[in-house]
Amino acid sequence: MSLRRQLLLVSLLTLFLPWAGCEYITELESALREGQQSSLQDSTNAIASILQERQQLLYRYRSSLGADADPVSDVYAYPITTPIVIDGFDDDWTLDDEQYRRLQGGETTDGTLSVTFALASNRQNLYLFLSVSDDHVIYRDEANGPVHDTVRLVFWDSFEKYTDLVIETNAPGEVRATWLNRQPMGTLDPSQVVGNWQPTSAGYNVEIQIPQSLVGPRFGFAVIDGDATPLDPLPFLGTVDPYDLNPLPALLNQPLPELTANVTDLSQGDRRLRVVDRHGWILAEGGKLPDTREDQTPTPNLLDRVYRKLLDPGLQPYPNKSAISGQILGPDVRQALKGKGASIWYQPPYDADAVISAAAPLYDGEQVVGAVTLEQTSAATLLLTNNALKRILSVTFISTAFVVTGLLGFATLLSLRIRRLRNATEHAMADDGKLSTHLPGISADDELGDLSRSFQTLLVQLKDYTQYLRSLASKLSHELRTPLAVVQSSLDNLQSQELTEQSNVYAQRAAAGVARLRHIVSAMSAASRVEQSIETAEFDHFNLAGFVKDMAQGYQDTYNSHVVDATVPIDPCRFYGVADMLAQMMDKLVENAVDFTPPGGSISFNLERSPRNFTLRISNEGPLLPAHMQERLFDSLISVRDGGSDDAHLGFGLFIARLVTTLHRGSISASNLSNDEGVEFKIVLPIREEK
Repeated sequence: MSLRRQLLLVSLLTLFLPWAGCEYITELESALREGQQSSLQDSTNAIASILQERQQLLYRYRSSLGADADPVSDVYAYPITTPIVIDGFDDDWTLDDEQYRRLQGGETTDGTLSVTFALASNRQNLYLFLSVSDDHVIYRDEANGPVHDTVRLVFWDSFEKYTDLVIETNAPGEVRATWLNRQPMGTLDPSQVVGNWQPTSAGYNVEIQIPQSLVGPRFGFAVIDGDATPLDPLPFLGTVDPYDLNPLPALLNQPLPELTANVTDLSQGDRRLRVVDRHGWILAEGGKLPDTREDQTPTPNLLDRVYRKLLDPGLQPYPNKSAISGQILGPDVRQALKGKGASIWYQPPYDADAVISAAAPLYDGEQVVGAVTLEQTSAATLLLTNNALKRILSVTFISTAFVVTGLLGFATLLSLRIRRLRNATEHAMADDGKLSTHLPGISADDELGDLSRSFQTLLVQLKDYTQYLRSLASKLSHELRTPLAVVQSSLDNLQSQELTEQSNVYAQRAAAGVARLRHIVSAMSAASRVEQSIETAEFDHFNLAGFVKDMAQGYQDTYNSHVVDATVPIDPCRFYGVADMLAQMMDKLVENAVDFTPPGGSISFNLERSPRNFTLRISNEGPLLPAHMQERLFDSLISVRDGGSDDAHLGFGLFIARLVTTLHRGSISASNLSNDEGVEFKIVLPIREEK
């Protein structure tokens, strides 16, 4: 893995900073929510204490305090503020679909009757809307007798007296209530209960208005189907049994205007304050929570959504145990109705901030008679945490990007320095064996600078040692000449005397050894002379083609046991170089070729010209070069002979050939012929003009 990738992986550790920032903000939001929860609970307890002193506002009828709840029959009248026109239709009712209740089927019907109803109220009136699905509507008619469709109203009046009214009509339109069986049972005037009966495609609608002054704590109704004769009794649907001789209407729950006015005064800002009775029915409501559907709050951008996702506590909608709108039986309210304050967080059904709801009990003496709930959104907390999270994440991400960029830049610079040092080290030794001691970054005052200086010291020592080895041949040849001359003269003097046969053998062997040593010294001296000649060589123009052809003819005369041929261009090849040096190079190559070419074998010269170079190929038949020696063949003191020859071969010949090609800025290489029948030396000499 590269250094940059390693530093990049290390830089990823800086991502720990935004993670730690998110964790910090999450803990901060939890602390703020707990503080907000505690503060809202204290406010709820204070409001409950205030309402505790206004017991007369909580219950208009004391009989409701001990009444048991009936989830099926109890009804709730929703508060409305818009005017209601009694026309038999609910177009002007501002209720949601979930505020309508549907009654259908059961043992009291023949399966064709269903009723959808809703109650609403304001300070003056109580309203009842009935949408009846009936396959056959029967109006009151003398011809039909007493059997027809009717609506029966059973309730306790404002004096908590039993009242039983009936609404029937002989045609669609306005209707008024009458006493059941037209028998007055109290001081209530039934004509104040007015309505409107209108047919529909599925049956009929009945819209009824009852003055609040006539209504008491209990209310019920029944819709009787008059087309089911001869069934006895007639089918019905409703919240009371019309055939019960003493039916008990269910509780009528509706907001209390006086209590609502007080609650509205106590609510503050974007808080919603509600008072519920001991069964969870809303008695008063004031204030309002922000609703994105109504307030048209701007849609959060992508960044805000990311922040909210990071801080989302995973809240659920309000866990209301009641399926009836207008009744609150969440865990906080149920806990408060048991006499202990509680609070919860929940997520509203629309896209908005989380909401905290706190509830506190209301007492009548020792008895819990209701609860106060106060709700508030987390907008303030979320604004604080959103801004804090934005700042922390922005700073940390910018810091992370800066650190990563800096580390990548540093890694790139470091990699570049290391790569330059590596390249300089790899190319410290040139093709001619010369060493360059110049390395980059030597002046740097760091570990890489120390490494460069250490490499330079090593290269200087290696260069000195190499120079010593290069001059060793010259020194040895110089030092060996005098001892060899002494030995030779001694042998000459010894051979001039009369020797025994055995001594003569030894003297001849010594003379052969001296001759061989003299040949070695001559070879070593030749290499030294070539190196010295290179320094003083003088370049001149000459015809390279004619030069190669003349040299080949001379070799043919010298080595007549071999076939020497040359192929050169017809046109003159003007070349700027040192002819004597090239002749020495060719001598060494041909001597090498003759040693390996069997008698009768061929040695070929082939000169080619290109726009920029002359290429001379010298090939000979004979054994192939070992693969591992083809690159080292031109080094000093390197030889591939098997040692079977009596002549001394120290490997200076091809070394001299490379010195000559280097002098002419060319190159020399050796390879086996493609037909594996010999070896080819390739010399490339660039064409250059006289300086």
